[in-house]
Amino acid sequence: MFAPDRQGFFPALWVQLLQELTTREREEFNNLTSREERVRWMYGHRFPKARFELLRAMRQEKDPDTSAKKREVGNQAFLRGDLHTAMVNYSRAVVLALDNTSELASAFANRAACLQRLGCPEFALADLQLAVESGYQEQNMFKLLERKGQCLVMLKRYKEARYAFEEAISSLKLSKLDKKKRDKFLKDTRESLEKITSEEDISSEGPKEVTKSTTEKQKELILNVESPNAKFEAASSVINVKYQKGRGRFVVAAEDIPVGTTLVMEKPIAWALHPERYGTHCQECLGRIKAVIPCKTCCGVSFCSINCRDIALSSYHKYECGANDVLIASGLNIYPFLTIRLMAKFGLDHIWSLKDKLDSHDDTSGALSESEYKTEDFMNAFNLVCHEDKMDPEEHLLRTFVAVFLLKMLQFNNFFGNCTSNERFEALSEKELFMGKLLLHFTNTFPQNVHDIALLETSEMKRWVNSSEIKSLGAGVFPTCALFNHSCDPSFMRCNFGKGMVSVANRNILAGEEISECYGQMYYSKNLDTRRAELKKHYKFECQCLPCLENWSTIKEMQYASGGKETKHQDLMRIRCKKCRQELERMKGVKVANTLTCLVCGQETQVESVPLEEIKEKSILSQNLLCDKLDWCQGIEAVHDCQSVFDKFLVAPSIELYTTQISIWRALWMIVGNKKLMKGIL
Repeated sequence: MFAPDRQGFFPALWVQLLQELTTREREEFNNLTSREERVRWMYGHRFPKARFELLRAMRQEKDPDTSAKKREVGNQAFLRGDLHTAMVNYSRAVVLALDNTSELASAFANRAACLQRLGCPEFALADLQLAVESGYQEQNMFKLLERKGQCLVMLKRYKEARYAFEEAISSLKLSKLDKKKRDKFLKDTRESLEKITSEEDISSEGPKEVTKSTTEKQKELILNVESPNAKFEAASSVINVKYQKGRGRFVVAAEDIPVGTTLVMEKPIAWALHPERYGTHCQECLGRIKAVIPCKTCCGVSFCSINCRDIALSSYHKYECGANDVLIASGLNIYPFLTIRLMAKFGLDHIWSLKDKLDSHDDTSGALSESEYKTEDFMNAFNLVCHEDKMDPEEHLLRTFVAVFLLKMLQFNNFFGNCTSNERFEALSEKELFMGKLLLHFTNTFPQNVHDIALLETSEMKRWVNSSEIKSLGAGVFPTCALFNHSCDPSFMRCNFGKGMVSVANRNILAGEEISECYGQMYYSKNLDTRRAELKKHYKFECQCLPCLENWSTIKEMQYASGGKETKHQDLMRIRCKKCRQELERMKGVKVANTLTCLVCGQETQVESVPLEEIKEKSILSQNLLCDKLDWCQGIEAVHDCQSVFDKFLVAPSIELYTTQISIWRALWMIVGNKKLMKGIL
């Protein structure tokens, strides 16, 4: 439950709790069997009651004095032409200024001038709007309107620009300019209007046809679920979800699925950024921030636009506003952030209305019923698999401690509508206990059901380079994607776009075959013992997928064994019968046979007859089209050709098969994924 690379107070609190508990208290807690009993016990214990009360006033408030100082530093940097330094200080001034004050209005107005100079007119326009909303002085409004007109001209929105310049002239009567400066402003503004007239004459020759780029077309193709599923709104009709007792829910192919098919495209029901990304990425859309839009009351979060800010403030952030600083300082990992976000997003009234349904957990949801399975349905998040029965007593104790901590955060942020300076929350109300149970449920559930949300850091935007790295932005809960079981040889590749996730088949999948994903433990990058240990620790199961049962080699082991980056005939240990495609083992005792006889159909197959050269050429072609040219359609066709020949003669694993599948993943990230250009990477 603790962040591996971020320190905080919670690990120390946890150690203190363990030291505080008597043997009798431990036995008492271990004998509890329900979430309600555990929450009630922990909430009433003297240690959390005393310690968590100290967190009530822990939040980072606005700081108008520092804001004014930062704005002045920004002004000085702007005057000497250091726009980067000016931008940094203006943004800090914006974040620290009190809402609806002249200081905030001036900070926005100053930053707008900087953004305009940096060639970012759209962001400058947003700041100009915010300056007006924050109460910018009427006597200086002519400056804002002139700047607005200039930004609109840069965007070739001439009609709006004309109106802005005319408003600037009209507002000049409110200014305190002397006659000389007033006359100069009028002269400059009228010249701008004349330029607009000439630009309008040129643009009136006819509208230019707007055509989509190849990349945009490919992106649309990948992010389009061609045949939507009638039951699962985020998935394709080519999948079905089934259920078996003891096995749980799993996904199968409803029909033959060609490689490259988009299986699922889903936005998360809950998501959270890693705290170290709070200043660079938007809380709402997870997009990279160019000009930070702050929360109106706290300093801890950032948004990329007014729209994203308003969405957040009208829903989840009003209950997170005072809690984020405490959560970050706690040193807890991403799961508590996700739990708070889910509760804050849906709110007490909606969750309370589901009280009767939430009394029991349905681990068949989405499989046995015919009702529509929607991403934004709170019940679908609640019914995700939860391995409480596999947790040891100390794990139950820790997670209950965390759940009560989160409950206190909701109380202190008026989630229940009863927070006052005198309220001490001595006893749990019915609704508070109910929410405490849910917080504990999701604290136990999310570790097994969360997907990473990431971006690709690359030095090249037009082709894949091997120096590229995947870096985590945060995590999300994707109720449809969470239904897929694990295999170390997954059926599809996935990547993130914004906070969403798209999954694309990386091979041809036969009707009735299980469609699996990978929980981060790929056979080609990690050995058997490492994969199984990680899966057992985090997901509470011992993997029995084919790569684990057959102990497949990693890609490095395959390359080492073959002495290069291609498969040779002497490396083949299994091939397919050329008649019935039955798998044939080459090793017989201690001998390696070159002619294999099928025990099913009796056909003899020569190892040397396997067209390795053809498979290699098709594999290299698919890699070239997908990774070097980013040609999705032709690349997927090349992968299909390669895998069709491969499936006829060979059995996984193989260097060539790996090449086609990893090329799909790389192209997916380059074409539709979140990316950040990293200059200077060799």
